[in-house]
Amino acid sequence: MLTERERRESGQVRALEANVERLRGFTSSPGTQSPISVIRHYASIVRQPTDGPRGDGALNDVERRRTGGNMSPVSDLSVLLKTLEPVLNPGVFVFASVKDGNAIDPAAIVASIREPEGLSVVMREADAQISGLNALFKCAWITLTVNSALEAVGLTAAFATALGHSGISCNVVAGACHDHIFVPLESADAAMHVLRSLQT
Repeated sequence: MLTERERRESGQVRALEANVERLRGFTSSPGTQSPISVIRHYASIVRQPTDGPRGDGALNDVERRRTGGNMSPVSDLSVLLKTLEPVLNPGVFVFASVKDGNAIDPAAIVASIREPEGLSVVMREADAQISGLNALFKCAWITLTVNSALEAVGLTAAFATALGHSGISCNVVAGACHDHIFVPLESADAAMHVLRSLQT
C-alpha cells in the first residue's frame, strides 16, 4: 500500500513525463508556447517534498561560497532551474577511449567511465594529444553550479529538451554536487544562452 507522500510523488513524476512528451512533439508554429515556457510550467507543478522551509529559495553559487559552500543539495525542480548558474569552463575538451595497457596521467582526466571497449575519458584536447589519444568528440564544458541532488527528478530532461530544441546536442556527466554538460565546441555560446534563459 502506497503512502500519501508516495502517491503524490508518483503523480508528480507522471506529470513530468507527460510534459516531456509534449515537448518532444512541439512545433514552432505561431501561437504555440515556447519549449522554455512549457518547461517552466511543469517545473512549477513538479515540486519534490522538502524536509524544512527554504525561505526565498536556493542560494546562488556566489552566496553559497559566502556561506562556506554548506548548502544542502537541491531537489526541487523549479528552484534548480531558477538557480542553474551555468559556467563555461575555459579550454577545449575531447571524449576519447583508452585501450587497456595505454597509460595516461590520471590528473589529466576530467571524467571517466569503464566500458567493455575500454576506459572512456573526457580531458583537455592538449592532454589527449600528448597521450596519443584519438579525439572522438571535440567539445566545450559547461558546469551547472547549482548544488543538484543526485535523486532530483526532471533537471536533465528540462535542459536537454531546451538545448535540443535549439539544435544543440549535449552529453551529461553527473558529479556528486553538480551536473556537467559537454556540448559541441561551436555551440558553446548558444548553449549558455539557452541555459540562462531557463533561469528567467
